[in-house]
Amino acid sequence: MEPKWQHIALEIKQLLHERLAQYQVVPGRLPNGIGALYCTTMTVNDLGKIDVYRFVYFLVKYAERDLTQIEKAAAGYRTSED
Repeated sequence: MEPKWQHIALEIKQLLHERLAQYQVVPGRLPNGIGALYCTTMTVNDLGKIDVYRFVYFLVKYAERDLTQIEKAAAGYRTSED
């Protein structure tokens, strides 16, 4: 059986693009800097408490990194098939 990772990878990539678009809309929906008033604790790299804007920025960068990794893996797979 042939691996069906390409179909799954495309679905994941599409989902990440959708999430990225959602994350980028959030700051505009928080009027008058209200996102700076609310904090959450980030255990990743011991970031501690960060406000909503920094949290959304973190999510955007994380999604961008995931998309880059998927694209590199797909390119590597295509190269190894040749």
